[in-house]
Formats: sequence, structure tokens, C-alpha cells
Amino acid sequence: MNKPKTIIDAENDHEERHNLKEHFSDQGFIVLEASLGRRLLEIVKQHSVDLILLNYRLPDAVAIDFVKIIRDHTNVPVLITGGHAEMGHGSPA
Repeated sequence: MNKPKTIIDAENDHEERHNLKEHFSDQGFIVLEASLGRRLLEIVKQHSVDLILLNYRLPDAVAIDFVKIIRDHTNVPVLITGGHAEMGHGSPA
């Protein structure tokens, strides 16, 4: 039997995190949650993960800044979510 894949859902909206966790858990994934970028970094340092879902703008930073830090620890795929109202402003994703 294969080990379940692990996803980090870095999303500051509680309802969004809950919905995504429920959806992916139902599909057999292990979902770790982070509402702040600093918590995301703690999880990345402590766990082996297969995918990071990263909200474009968390309360403590912009996603592209965290991708640079994440790359110091892992090459796991990072999918930047949300931020559609901010696209075109600031750093390109």
C-alpha cells in the first residue's frame, strides 16, 4: 500500500482551509494547515510534503517571498492560489 501524499494548505481564510482540507482528505491526502507564513515555514522544516497550496497574500507576507525561503529547504511544487484582485501589482508570480 502506498503512503498517502501530504499537502500543506497555507490559507488565512478559515473556511477556505476547512473546505480544502475536507476535499483533499476525502481523496486520501494528508492535509497540514497553516494560516500564517511563519507556520508554513515551520511545517516545511519539520515534515516531508508533496505539494504546497500557498495563498498569494498571507497576513505576514506575500507568497513569492515565501517561495524563495521554501526553496532553501525543498523543491516541492508550490501552487500559488488566490490573489486575483492583486495580480498585476507587486511581484510577478
